[in-house]
Order: sequence, then structure tokens, then C-alpha cells
Amino acid sequence: MISLDSQTLKLAEQKKNFSQWVRATLIKESENERGIRRRFEYTCEECGYYWGISSKEPDNFFYCPNQMKGLEDCTNTKALSWSEVR
Repeated sequence: MISLDSQTLKLAEQKKNFSQWVRATLIKESENERGIRRRFEYTCEECGYYWGISSKEPDNFFYCPNQMKGLEDCTNTKALSWSEVR
């Protein structure tokens, strides 16, 4: 059972599925405490470069290696977004 005050109730109501979000958050916290690594994927939308990695946390500053090496005519200078694979 979770008790919410008026402020946290408003935040919870903004979640599409609050119960699922709570479960997922608790599992991730437990995995982090036990040092469990998760799987993250990065894809460059410009040249299609794909990279998958196991890590405790995602890398928010992963840039396209093709662009950094001047390969594949990739000019994407933005950090690649990541998605977690379950």
C-alpha cells in the first residue's frame, strides 16, 4: 500500500500506469544496489550506426563513432539517445 499526499497524488496521476511504474522503479533500484547490469542500445538516426552495451547506467553522452572518425559521411553531432532492452 502506498500513501500519497496531494502533491505526490498529482504526480502519480500523470503516469500512464502508476502501479507498473512503481514496480519497475523498485526493480531498477534493487538491481542497481546489487550491481546488476542492464542492457542499453544506441542508434544513430543519420547513418544507422547501432551499439548495444551492458552497464549499470546509460551513457547520456554517447556520440556516433562514425561521425567522430569521419566515416560513413555521418554529420550527426548530437549525443545518441538510448533505449533500455529488457
